[in-house]
Amino acid sequence: MRKHLVDASWLFAADIGARALSFLAVAWLARALEPETYGIVVIGASVLDYALLLCDWGLKTLGTRETARPEAERRFQPHAIITARLALSLTVFVVANLALFAVPLDPTLAMLVRIYLLGLLPYALLVDWYHQGRGAFAVITIGRVAGSLVLVTGALLFVGAPADASRVPWIYVASMAVTSIVMIVPALGARAIVPRADDLGGVTAVLRGSTALGVAALFGQTFIVLPPIVVGHVLEPAAAGVLYAALRIVMIVLIVDRVFGALYLPALTRVWAADRSRAHERLDAAFRVVSVLGVGASALCMIFSAELVRLLFGERYADASVALVVLAPFVAATLVNTFFAYGLIAIGEERLYLRSGMLSGISFVVLLAVAVPLFGLEGAAFAMVAGETIMAFLLYARFRRHVRMRPVRPLLVSLVVAAALFAASRALPSGALWQAPLYAAAFAGAVLLLGGVRLQDMRTSAR
Repeated sequence: MRKHLVDASWLFAADIGARALSFLAVAWLARALEPETYGIVVIGASVLDYALLLCDWGLKTLGTRETARPEAERRFQPHAIITARLALSLTVFVVANLALFAVPLDPTLAMLVRIYLLGLLPYALLVDWYHQGRGAFAVITIGRVAGSLVLVTGALLFVGAPADASRVPWIYVASMAVTSIVMIVPALGARAIVPRADDLGGVTAVLRGSTALGVAALFGQTFIVLPPIVVGHVLEPAAAGVLYAALRIVMIVLIVDRVFGALYLPALTRVWAADRSRAHERLDAAFRVVSVLGVGASALCMIFSAELVRLLFGERYADASVALVVLAPFVAATLVNTFFAYGLIAIGEERLYLRSGMLSGISFVVLLAVAVPLFGLEGAAFAMVAGETIMAFLLYARFRRHVRMRPVRPLLVSLVVAAALFAASRALPSGALWQAPLYAAAFAGAVLLLGGVRLQDMRTSAR
């Protein structure tokens, strides 16, 4: 248990530090560039996100799982995985740049996308997956914080007006390069990730092994990456900037999801291989904690949406508060998804994860295409939550074939309590952020009293 707490503290420090600094940069850029120009920058960054997903192709998740296994039981060694990442990243970089000539884009947007795509090169050398699989979470913390320091420093020093928009992608590329360098230097000593001459012949085999994970992740991340692009095209670039402001607040709250996922995948991989009967009890307890935590965080975002947007982005992004109310349940749905998706991956059933990701991704794209023209920003937020919820149901249906769980009570209790608190917040005078701890305490107390989660669950899941 002590090791899990130490690991969690490092990961929490990494995400708190990196995301806080990144969020400071985002908030500064949003204010400095104003919604219209900021929206164009966001659309360019979203194109990069899609390219990064293609470069990754499930290799980071595969690498974490394989590195966590004893060396004799690995299907692929770390040096084979990083070779595949290098080959794939170079291919995507070349193809994406050629594709830009065929796509009719605004000249400013096209220029920004070309600069952003340079980030694919240092991304290929990012080895957080290797350190995560080995449990070297301190290295991950230092690397993420270093990259975020570059990002926020560059934003504050070099971006002060809409005319500086072209500098933003260069700052992102520099940030990514620093993160990769800081993480790869400590790993080079062991030589486990140094590519070998015969690795090139095995690239195809590695990519086949990660394809299920890659396709599922591509569909899964579509929930986050695609909406700003669609909103910017259907409505206007400024609307994409407003939506992204709401989304960034959600992503800050999802620090807990990143920490949980990074600990959960290697830990469950080891426990499942050693003693499956012991894993069942821990999974049931962990789900109760995760689901209640997700619903509580979503409720707080909904209750204090206006105050959060006003504090972080200013009055010009006031419309983001309405979108945030609709979008906030995305936090709970994402945490539940991470639990079931990484659970399937840890027990070697990534193809079931793939099918769930594909079905929910297709459903989401249809919902987004219909909802944005009809309902604007709120329609985009609704489509994101609906798509993520569909994926949660599909993943659970597949996971329960291997692990019998009792998910109804913690979800039902936490949802009822959250709804009651949200209704009370609307009936009471307008709140302030200092009241957030009071609402959090009320939620936690009510959920514990009604049996949605037990103190024993927290101890069991932490072991």
